[in-house]
Amino acid sequence: MNYDFYRKKLESALRQYAQQTGSLDFLPTVLNWLPAIIGLCKSNADNKKSAFRIGQTILDAGEVKIIAPACPDWSNKPGSEGLLKGLGDGISGLAKSQIGFLGNLISLGVPVKATIVYPDQDRSDPLLLTYSGTNQSNFVSKVISSANKTREVVKGYGWKSEIMTALIADLETKCREEESFILNSPQFENRLTTETLARMSFYQKIYPNITWEQAYARSIRKSSYFLVLGRYAKSRNCLISDFTPTDNPWYKETDTGVLYLNSN
Repeated sequence: MNYDFYRKKLESALRQYAQQTGSLDFLPTVLNWLPAIIGLCKSNADNKKSAFRIGQTILDAGEVKIIAPACPDWSNKPGSEGLLKGLGDGISGLAKSQIGFLGNLISLGVPVKATIVYPDQDRSDPLLLTYSGTNQSNFVSKVISSANKTREVVKGYGWKSEIMTALIADLETKCREEESFILNSPQFENRLTTETLARMSFYQKIYPNITWEQAYARSIRKSSYFLVLGRYAKSRNCLISDFTPTDNPWYKETDTGVLYLNSN
């Protein structure tokens, strides 16, 4: 993000928000942290709006709280463009990237309370289980092991490592509610079609017989998860650190603060 380009307008907007919420005393600290935080983020389409949500979230929390989603410990086939080979029980590559990012914040003087979260909810994905040659109980066991091993590494920082269904106890119920919301919202049809088309070639590589209907349903499921996590983070004044290649429009629906990070 080109922080200096919109810095004055951002600080003015945050000052006004701090006045409205009674957090003026904390504002100088937030303004001191923001350049370091935003400096680690990649550019996106609405710099000032994204930066405002980040600052707003920190003001509301009175500290920097981050939910850092990780992936399972997938082993990739060399030269396979990320195709999955098998499932391990160690610290995943994405979790290591999240730890590196969080550590960079600490080194820049930004104190962080973080929770790294592993997606055990993927145990309900039969296509994924079939392709990776595992079953539900084995998948969950390995994901829990990854979370536990990650916890041992990060506990010295005071950070946590959890599986998603431990973080959000009613995750499945909330995902079903969000799926219903998405299906009954015509404004999302074009977005879902675009997202499904974008993922289709990848899906076909790992699930050769996948149908359009199955791929579209996966897009809905994936989107419902983002909505649930975004709303959860928003309700607890947490930021989300995200390594996806592009901005996530589903997080924007929840108005939560998101740190979009470079993958290299």
